[in-house]
Amino acid sequence: MAAEITSRQRVVGVLQQTNFATPMAVTDNYETLNYNAGSVIFNPNTIINNFDVTSTSGLVPKESRNYTDTASGLKSMAFAGLATRKHLALHFVSALQNVTEVATTPFQKIITPVYNSTILDTSAAGYYHTLASYANSNSTDGVLLKTAVIGDMTYSLTPNAEGIARLAQISGNWIGATILANQDLSGGTWVAESLADFYNDATACTLNISGYTDLTGVCFKNYSLQINNNVVSDCRTAGVPASYKFSPSFTVSVTLPYNSTTYSIFEDYRAGTVGGIELTSGSTGAAGFLNIISYGRLTATPHGTDGQYESIVLSQTVELNTSAAKSLQVTIADANDRNYPAP
Repeated sequence: MAAEITSRQRVVGVLQQTNFATPMAVTDNYETLNYNAGSVIFNPNTIINNFDVTSTSGLVPKESRNYTDTASGLKSMAFAGLATRKHLALHFVSALQNVTEVATTPFQKIITPVYNSTILDTSAAGYYHTLASYANSNSTDGVLLKTAVIGDMTYSLTPNAEGIARLAQISGNWIGATILANQDLSGGTWVAESLADFYNDATACTLNISGYTDLTGVCFKNYSLQINNNVVSDCRTAGVPASYKFSPSFTVSVTLPYNSTTYSIFEDYRAGTVGGIELTSGSTGAAGFLNIISYGRLTATPHGTDGQYESIVLSQTVELNTSAAKSLQVTIADANDRNYPAP
């Protein structure tokens, strides 16, 4: 019997496509992504139906009346791992689909939802990627997920945790139009990613709150930003999507200690106040800078408890703030020139 393959042997790489219709090839030089072992799961989403017609058969579906659709179901790849400076912007750009980049080092990027001002015509514009992966051998069991976007993603941080658990994490699902298996990926020279440049490592992430009760550098127990694009296929050709439709939603969750400063946020929730939540690491214009600011109302009671201590839990549904002219903005200086905003 052949030796079993472990999840630690799986390698994943990514490259940006020039447009929706032009995926990358098996021979390209993919950038390696250091996702957590065991987190990467591919789903070809094959749809199998049985023709519901009259038959002399009983209740068991009949093989000869089977219909298998390998084209129309959107394909996916689940992932989870540490947020690294090299590849965090790539994930946010795929999720939010709008970016500008300073042309000089450290190539600071401002990433916002394209949906703030327009409906994206994905057949003509957008940021798409091809994901490549193998576990047994790069020449035998390669998988390509083509024309992929972030379907959903969570960026999370638990500063009170210890070890790796206190570093910022990302998780979610890439969604693609087509998937190919048993591919030979040995023709490319893959670019390795070193395990370095994490967030909330030596440089702490700080949290500011405005619009609600104003709090600067407030102690926080956890932070998470959830992006859900609710991607569906559109304008299929022989079942294969020729474009996507997005129905995005963004939510931010933060847990604060309940004390004489934070308790007044309860009144902000009762009054329906619009406020901002801002997470920052480093200094603008310097390599390693990260800033995430979101605007919106609190949509659930902020009064919470862990069973012993009272807490304030901010559940923010992100909205377009007309005075700030933005809903969600992610700024990253990663010292990595990706030549955005093309395409």
